[in-house]
Amino acid sequence: MNYPVIRSAPSDFDVLLSNLPALTANLVELADRLNQVFSDENVRSFKATLDNARLASERLPDTVREIQGLVTDVRGTAREIKAAAADLRGIEAHVGPDIESAIATYGILSDNLAKTSDFLEHFVAENEPGLSRFTHQSLPEFEQLLRESRQAARDFRDLSRSLKQNPSQLIYEPNYRGVEVAK
Repeated sequence: MNYPVIRSAPSDFDVLLSNLPALTANLVELADRLNQVFSDENVRSFKATLDNARLASERLPDTVREIQGLVTDVRGTAREIKAAAADLRGIEAHVGPDIESAIATYGILSDNLAKTSDFLEHFVAENEPGLSRFTHQSLPEFEQLLRESRQAARDFRDLSRSLKQNPSQLIYEPNYRGVEVAK
């Protein structure tokens, strides 16, 4: 007779024993990874990182003080900029009408200069033959007149000095005739 085999549910211990090779492989892999994490190179790198963090934390108070000083300076600069902007607004409010008036005057002046320029251009165009004749003939004669007038003024000044020194020469003829040489 065949009796049915009653099998009991596997116990936790049986399951653990059946999974032991996989568990062992996982433990070996875990140990390998821990060895990689705690390798000499990684330990040195971690130590260097901690040293850098320690050094940075030692310098941090000075850096914080410098940043606080910088923030104070920036706030002071911002106040100065606000004050300067307020001053500029005040100047603009005070000078604004004068600037507008100056701009209007500049426009009028510009128009007048343009009209004067047009007038001079028209005048020169109409009188070009006369101006050419003046520059070629009359202007040299005028220069000659100026030279002769200067010479006449010098002569008059010399005569005036001479009369100042000896006013009687107007009445009496000078006696000095030089030395006569017999022939």
